[in-house]
Amino acid sequence: MRSINSMLVASLLAMTATATLGAQDLARKVQQVRDEYQKAYDAYLAKSRAHRGGDRTELRQLRPNAEEYAARLIALAKTDEQSDAAFEGLTWAAQVGRSNEAVQLILVHHGERKELAPIVKKLGRKHNVEADAALKSLLTKNPHREVKAHAAYWLGYSMKYRADPEAAKYYKLVIEQYADVKDGRGTLAQKANKDLIEAMTFGRGTTAPDIAAADTDGVDFKLSDYRGKVVVLNFWGHW
Repeated sequence: MRSINSMLVASLLAMTATATLGAQDLARKVQQVRDEYQKAYDAYLAKSRAHRGGDRTELRQLRPNAEEYAARLIALAKTDEQSDAAFEGLTWAAQVGRSNEAVQLILVHHGERKELAPIVKKLGRKHNVEADAALKSLLTKNPHREVKAHAAYWLGYSMKYRADPEAAKYYKLVIEQYADVKDGRGTLAQKANKDLIEAMTFGRGTTAPDIAAADTDGVDFKLSDYRGKVVVLNFWGHW
């Protein structure tokens, strides 16, 4: 009996050691891909800064293809999808590349993690109903306040971009329930309040605020002078 127990303990220890080595190997491979990309990108950046005029076709060809590196990381992550190393690789692939697959794998296998703010932001910038559905899932199922707060804010942001009136609902949620959650030097509530005012003031279907200025001939005018007429406003920046 004692011999059998010893064999079981030895087998469990061997399995644990194998799993640890496997995790370490995956982490090493993920870091290797990231280092390869960074080295290639740094070389491209150095040559780009040194380039002076002329044709940039050859220079553009030197820029590493982020999608290729992202695909390699996704393939590695699939060998142990729930591991920390897989999460690191998928997060990089989702941020640097444009892979929807990386985002979906994160949501399926790592949707309850606390370190999802970069993924939440990427989803919010997609501005589509599929990404909104993923954000709503995180808002409902993720246990961490910070993730919930960011999911609510980026839902509002995405909907505001599409002139969806529900944007106000999520901005108000951030302001009322997650006012203390930090974002950069301020709070998410400060950003949400600013965006909410913009949505309510400048959103599609609202009355345009009166604009007073001088035209190209130096004659003063107001937007309200053209009330009842069709007016096209063209906002542009010199950049």
